[in-house]
Amino acid sequence: MSLALDFDRTITMEDTIEVLAQFAISVQRKRGLDLSETWEKIKARYEEDYEKYLVSFPSPEAQRISIEAEAGFLNGMKDLELASIRRVHSSGLFEGIQASEYRAAGEEAAREGKVRIRSGFGDLVDLARNSGWHVFVISINWSRPFIEGILSTFGDGIRVISNEIVEGHISCSALSTSAAARVLATSRDKLDALNSLGLHSRQPCMVYFGDSLTDLECLMLSSGVVISSAADSSLLKALARLSIQVQHISNGGIGGGLAWARNFSEVLRSDSLSPLFQKGIGGSQ
Repeated sequence: MSLALDFDRTITMEDTIEVLAQFAISVQRKRGLDLSETWEKIKARYEEDYEKYLVSFPSPEAQRISIEAEAGFLNGMKDLELASIRRVHSSGLFEGIQASEYRAAGEEAAREGKVRIRSGFGDLVDLARNSGWHVFVISINWSRPFIEGILSTFGDGIRVISNEIVEGHISCSALSTSAAARVLATSRDKLDALNSLGLHSRQPCMVYFGDSLTDLECLMLSSGVVISSAADSSLLKALARLSIQVQHISNGGIGGGLAWARNFSEVLRSDSLSPLFQKGIGGSQ
């Protein structure tokens, strides 16, 4: 059995890109370069591009009532995501920072409480480790070492698939080929990353945990849990619009479908993973 999880706002309580960016800003400031205003402009330009995309997309939200239509909307944002990443590279924000520094920054962020982990995540990892389950993190975050640093307190056995920053460039080695570098940025990218693991060809069961619309296609692939602090998140609203009913995990297990939970403690209290293990799916098949 395998557990695959999104990172930002799924494992963590908040998005961590801002923490990562502020770390890079502090590094560049020590070198005599203040990029704080540049970073604010990058974020503002992204919001402007996103608003333009919403207005220009042919199918308004109310008319997107199928998985295919919603996936088309989500993956159509690839160009604006890449444009934003190009601005980040041009800014020099991550120039000259090594992988070991990102990992150390992640460790420090976790230690100092700059990054908060959702309740029960450590217990979930312990259950997986003791049961011989595989645990994967699939994230559109920009720095795999940064994520690994944050998660280092939970021990070994968590494989992270995410982007990496090499000489200021952001790309995902798990998706890239010898011919071209790819960035993990959209719902389809996350699905490609998940499929690249070959989980379904090797194992009969996987549970995916995610919180946002970029997790939509992965959640549809197998059993899934939407992680949300409330019942009205953008993802849960989108699933309702797509006529996909998602009940709270306390009202029913996963079993090939979807449920939602506020945190991993609720998942564990529901005992929804036990039937999967008891069917003989557990272990490192």
